[in-house]
Amino acid sequence: MLSRIALVTGGNKGIGLETCRHLATKGLRVVLTARNTARGLEAVEAIRTSSAAAEVFFHQLDFTDPSSAARLADFIRGQFGRLDILVWIPNPFQLALLVREFGRVGIDSVERSLELHVLFAICKLNLVLFTYIKVSKKTKYIGP
Repeated sequence: MLSRIALVTGGNKGIGLETCRHLATKGLRVVLTARNTARGLEAVEAIRTSSAAAEVFFHQLDFTDPSSAARLADFIRGQFGRLDILVWIPNPFQLALLVREFGRVGIDSVERSLELHVLFAICKLNLVLFTYIKVSKKTKYIGP
């Protein structure tokens, strides 16, 4: 039986890292993504060190770079041919920048910006991944 393929955004620390670790220990093949390549590779090594059987791969993903999601989709398609689970972890740094603006622009503007940011990021990632990758009938999406 083929092991399931999971992609986790923001997998280099916090909830994303623990999600990657948990999925890998359950026998899934995990693609850990992060903006910072060095931190992403460190996270992959940390998971592999804690569980020798873990199949964890890294790929850089930056929502501010329009070609980044396309490169990720090409990697997934070429390496695995499908994607079974997509876990989208919001970036707390970007959320913090919006919250910082609260005092300057008011809560309504921050809330609207936050909604648009989250919606845009989810839509962009989903569009690219699901356009370029063969999605299995049992594909799961976990995110906001």
